[in-house]
Amino acid sequence: MMTTPPSDQMIADAAELRAAGAAWDTIAAQIGRAPHTVRQWQYYYRARWVAALRAAESRIASEAAAESVIAMRAQLRSTDPDVSHAAARQLMQYRVALNRSGADANPAGVAPGSEATRVAAHLESLSHDQREQLLDRAVAVVAARRDARGAGSDPTGS
Repeated sequence: MMTTPPSDQMIADAAELRAAGAAWDTIAAQIGRAPHTVRQWQYYYRARWVAALRAAESRIASEAAAESVIAMRAQLRSTDPDVSHAAARQLMQYRVALNRSGADANPAGVAPGSEATRVAAHLESLSHDQREQLLDRAVAVVAARRDARGAGSDPTGS
């Protein structure tokens, strides 16, 4: 008995579920094929499966990275200076690593001559020690503003 090959969409859906950690039985139930059949796709349709799985894994990794950045940005607003300092340090290291890898060449359509691009280039040009000093100064400014807000005034004078 000849079975119909899976569509590209069916393989993509199965790969997405697999990349997210689903068991073969769960994938089969979602796709509407037998577990043994779905499990064999990685062998019978290797090129299509590998491409779909890599794309799914890449999407999941990007989503996880974005969620991590959101969590770190929330920690920047912590009233505990150690927490906010550690979050700022991690975010800066993450950004520098992305710039070096080229993996985040232009995530939000930032114009090449924009201020954000110039700031990123400046950070990239600094040594590790210089970035640490810059970060320490930035954290001190944030802490002073937080303290001033607590006292009912704004240190920027606005």
